[in-house]
Amino acid sequence: VSVDSELEPGLASRPEWLKFYAAFYNKEDVANQLTEQIISNLQCWSNVGQSTPVPTSPPVFGWASQDFSGNWIFSSASYKRQLSEFAGGEFYNGTYPNLASFLQASKNVDILIDETYFETVPTFQQALSTYGLTIKSASQYKWFNNFFREDGRVSPSYGFQWYDLGDIVEDYVLTDTLHMVHPSLPSPTYQYVWLRNVSDTSSSPTIITSS
Repeated sequence: VSVDSELEPGLASRPEWLKFYAAFYNKEDVANQLTEQIISNLQCWSNVGQSTPVPTSPPVFGWASQDFSGNWIFSSASYKRQLSEFAGGEFYNGTYPNLASFLQASKNVDILIDETYFETVPTFQQALSTYGLTIKSASQYKWFNNFFREDGRVSPSYGFQWYDLGDIVEDYVLTDTLHMVHPSLPSPTYQYVWLRNVSDTSSSPTIITSS
């Protein structure tokens, strides 16, 4: 059976896949309740994120990667826009033919979420090297202390649980981006779940041995 929950464009539509999975186990009632709760949480945190003032201007999110043609990209995916804007931030997107123009554009970004490929957990320096940067040269960018990857929860072989559960429990993903914009929310001691701040060199992924 082919499933494509990760291709759903909107946050609120992704949890609906729970109902599809539940049909195989006669758990439709449970799935309906979970879906309603996730969507309710999304609405709640979205209202909080967008109504809570920020000290200066809203931080700008950029979800960065390189495509198979060699272009450098700040993603335009709808759900990433929503994860950014529902949290109270702004969303930056664009496609650039070379690294120099991409890095110039990245000066508009406050929070960079690195989606480039690694086979194992990268250090901050290793992740920066993808962009031709060192820690010293990267320090000029606003996103330097807010360089995240989607590897908060991974398998022992560095498979991202982001693609297994993160695209369903979007309310929990939203609390990650919410905390980036509003450090006191959901609480001052909140610990990131799905997104990891690689620039915090003390951070490391949580290893999940079973789903």
